[in-house]
Amino acid sequence: MRVAVLAPVLDDMELKHAALLDAAAGILLALLCVGALLLSWWTPVWHPEGKEGEGATVRFDMTDSMIGAHVFTQDERGGRRTCPRLFDRYVCDKESWQHVSPRSGLFETGDARRCTWIPSLAGRETVLSFDDIPSGVRLRGYYGVPAVGQSRKPKPVDMSVRVDGVEVFSASTTKHTGASPFDVALDPEKDTVDLQVRVSARAPSRHNLCMNLQLVDASSRLDGAGR
Repeated sequence: MRVAVLAPVLDDMELKHAALLDAAAGILLALLCVGALLLSWWTPVWHPEGKEGEGATVRFDMTDSMIGAHVFTQDERGGRRTCPRLFDRYVCDKESWQHVSPRSGLFETGDARRCTWIPSLAGRETVLSFDDIPSGVRLRGYYGVPAVGQSRKPKPVDMSVRVDGVEVFSASTTKHTGASPFDVALDPEKDTVDLQVRVSARAPSRHNLCMNLQLVDASSRLDGAGR
């Protein structure tokens, strides 16, 4: 008789415990998803020459600031196509290599670099635009095509950097073995600037430029850097 009376109570307790377990599992799953999204934006901090930042204050880092970028492609007629953001990348076309994303690149020299991967697309420039960012005395960075980011017969990839609409640096990847540094003096009187990075290829194929740049307050330029 007592068992029959207690049965509804036990059933109710089981239902309540099951509901609590379901809620706990849902919260845990949500936390795991948030953690995965945060980790997707994180990349190891590898400096270009192992001494970057000595005697310099970094005011802007492109790879660290990709979440605030406006990324689009532009054809020869000026037509623009926005690359929508999906988690840690900007999708510029269907294939995975045609996305812009922060990651690391390993060059044939064995040099590992933290950078933003930028594809060269057929008939279009890939453009990364940052508005009203903190300026610095110098613009420093490096660029190159990692071994995993190139086709069997690498073609030159062209890149340029514009500050407030004026081209301050441009280069072409004439070799595909390592990363090349660059260092350009900026107007020290400016507090903020608009920055654009533009990447294209004269003979587009599966190439990804591995690039990062910083705006820094520094008294001297990097040794061996292009300008």
